[in-house]
Amino acid sequence: MATTAQKIEYAEVAAPSTPAAAKVVTYAKSDGLVYSKDDAGVETLMSSGPAAGGGTDLHPGTSFPGSPANNDLCYRTDRDLLYFYDGTRWLTVNEYQIDAAFLGTSGISADNAGAFLFPVLSDGSIYLTKFFANTYVSATAIWLVELYAVASAGNAETLITSLSTSGDSAGAGTRHETDINALVANGTFMLRIGFNETTGSAVFTGAASLRYRRVG
Repeated sequence: MATTAQKIEYAEVAAPSTPAAAKVVTYAKSDGLVYSKDDAGVETLMSSGPAAGGGTDLHPGTSFPGSPANNDLCYRTDRDLLYFYDGTRWLTVNEYQIDAAFLGTSGISADNAGAFLFPVLSDGSIYLTKFFANTYVSATAIWLVELYAVASAGNAETLITSLSTSGDSAGAGTRHETDINALVANGTFMLRIGFNETTGSAVFTGAASLRYRRVG
């Protein structure tokens, strides 16, 4: 390390080993930022700017930056959307939600009972995060709240996930939810939320919601 009255010049290095007791070491890493490490091995960012994984720079532009770190941010000026990098892909910071509700009667068992169809945008994939529903059954019965992906018009569906009333108390409302964290690839034609009675006979009321993010 060379020093003058005006500056301290660091060579960029890999993080050093933990210093001896009662010592602190400072150093610069390949991201161009200066760090310190104490005798407990704790690394602390000392200089301003986006540390790796810090997500402090919005990287505005019409394309995503190369070699992103976890939680890096990018504001796509061409889409007016803010994205973050989850370690695998760029996802919108904003989470979107679609809703469906159904008031059924006893004896409905068709697989498309109370079907609600939602078109999928053609300009990119979506990343499903959570599926949840509030349900009510008047008697002991099993209703399923199901989420399907449809590849194209008229094609067979693929079940993504489902919620069941099998453990619900008759005559009481119950909340259900499940994390999905799954990619729906570009080209999927639509999503479908359906309500399906499989066992028993009971009046059913249900409201379901799906949350998702857009993929960059």
